[in-house]
Amino acid sequence: MALSQAAAVELARVVHAAPHLELAGLMSYAGSILTADPAALAAESRQCIQQVLDTRELLERAGLPVRMVSVGNTSNYEIAGAMAGVTEVPAGAYALLDARYGPHRPQFTSAAHVMTTVTSRPEPGTAIADAGQKAVSVDLACQ
Repeated sequence: MALSQAAAVELARVVHAAPHLELAGLMSYAGSILTADPAALAAESRQCIQQVLDTRELLERAGLPVRMVSVGNTSNYEIAGAMAGVTEVPAGAYALLDARYGPHRPQFTSAAHVMTTVTSRPEPGTAIADAGQKAVSVDLACQ
C-alpha cells in the first residue's frame, strides 16, 4: 500500500523523533511493472520513481534528511539507475531469474534449475512432482 506524500512526511517525522529509530531513506518496489513494450516500461517506471523522488524533496524541505532512495527492480534496473537522485536499485531477481522476468530480460539466464520427477498426472494439465514448494516455488513454470 502506497502512502500519500503527506502521510509519508508525517511518518518520517515520527520516525525521526523516535529515540531508537533512524530515518535512512525511502524505498519502493514496483514489481508489477512488467511489459515487453520498452516505451511503456520506461514511462511507467519513471512515473513511479518520480513519485518517490518528489517525496524525498518534500521530506528534505521539512528538514528530514534522506540518505537513500531505493527504487526499481530487475525489470527496470537500467531506467531506475539512470535517474538522478536514485541511490540504490534492488534488482535481485536476475540472480536466479524467476520465470516471470525471463521473457522481459533476455540478457539474463537462469542460474539454477531444479531436477525433479513427475510422480503422477491426476488430470490433463496437472502434474505432481517429488519436489516441494520450497524447491520450485510458485513462480510461473519455466519454458
